Amino acid sequence: MEKAITSKLIHPERMTNFVLREIMSLELPIERYSNNYHAWSYRWWLVNHLFLHEVLMPNAEKEIILQAELSSTYRWMQTHVSDFSGMHYRHTILMLSIGEKYSNYQTVLEEELSENEGRLAKYFGHESLWHYRRNILYALGLQIINESCEHPGVPDQIELSNWTLSVKLQEQKLVAHINSHLKESSKSFNNSYDEIRGLNEKLATRHLEWLEIHFNNILKRHCEKLSK
Repeated sequence: MEKAITSKLIHPERMTNFVLREIMSLELPIERYSNNYHAWSYRWWLVNHLFLHEVLMPNAEKEIILQAELSSTYRWMQTHVSDFSGMHYRHTILMLSIGEKYSNYQTVLEEELSENEGRLAKYFGHESLWHYRRNILYALGLQIINESCEHPGVPDQIELSNWTLSVKLQEQKLVAHINSHLKESSKSFNNSYDEIRGLNEKLATRHLEWLEIHFNNILKRHCEKLSK
């Protein structure tokens, strides 16, 4: 497959349809086998090759494929809240779209956080949703730092600390909201409520610990690396 693409054995005018057909062929194994790492990895390889190699395809055609993948994975995440492989793929597509300047990073990532918040309040006890949220928060922090580096001067550590503090407060409110919503929904869980509540509290606590212990330090190291 790599030779067919890099050697230009596929006519440039047919490349878009070829990639889209290959992606469609992966829908069945992805649907049949949850967290199908190999299928999602091949899907990413297909899309990524369009940008890593000088494939003869207009940028407008590449954007069509990216937007199609963003729409497809958005629908996927509505019904597959435990499939972290699919969520990781969506995250890489989002970052590729931002890197290619097809999307405004702040708008896209903040919308993604809002969507994720809605799923957390609806689907309790899914670790994949919390992991995905941390990926988006981290990506948002990196984009903010990278943007500040495009201007003269060193990235503002105080500004970064203030931003991470506001994120921590926002996430604490989110956890309180989810716990309150979970309590209101307790009647529908019957005897499993205590188990679900315990799991959800454990995942939420891990999330807040990650913010407190790792989040700010990771961003600071990235900031310092860019300042050198």
